[in-house]
Amino acid sequence: MDNTETKQKILDTAQELFAEHGYSNTSLRQITSGAGVNLAAVSYYFGGKEQLLFELVGNTLRPLNAERLRRLDALTSNHSTEDVVRCFLEPAIDILSQDNCDIPCILGQAHREQNLALQAFIAQEVRPVAARFIDAIHDTLPRLGTAEILARGEFMIGALLHVLHSQTAVARALAPDQQRLNDNTFIAEQLIKFCTAGFSNE
Repeated sequence: MDNTETKQKILDTAQELFAEHGYSNTSLRQITSGAGVNLAAVSYYFGGKEQLLFELVGNTLRPLNAERLRRLDALTSNHSTEDVVRCFLEPAIDILSQDNCDIPCILGQAHREQNLALQAFIAQEVRPVAARFIDAIHDTLPRLGTAEILARGEFMIGALLHVLHSQTAVARALAPDQQRLNDNTFIAEQLIKFCTAGFSNE
């Protein structure tokens, strides 16, 4: 393998193992064994296991957030709250629901493990995007303060991760017509409406 292939193999293996076992329960030796490389390769390409996790998450977050900002920039001056929520959620659903993307699972595992270093990394990555979304929501709901918008944004992210984990099994089991609950477009639209309503109740 050349350098690019070796680096990508390490990332792919780490993604799979972090998603299955969690960051804390995955050793560097497991990663290098699965990738077919030696321990020095991780240090050479990433510096260590924590930096490997950061790059893995960052490689997904950066294009996702760039697309969110592109959509925000395309909004007209009279945009609605739903328009803003859609700009935030649709790119995430498009990117994170792909079959080969384990990032939602990794983020869920990291949350349960209380990985403070990853939380700080994510906060740094999303801070400019969060500022733009706070302003955009505030434009449509001027009586909401920053604290309210941030709190409701956390609830929105929680609902998004729930959907991306495919944890709608109970709803599908209860539904007389399961076809719509297996339709990603339908689920995305329901999530957008749900989160818009959550923001809009001033």
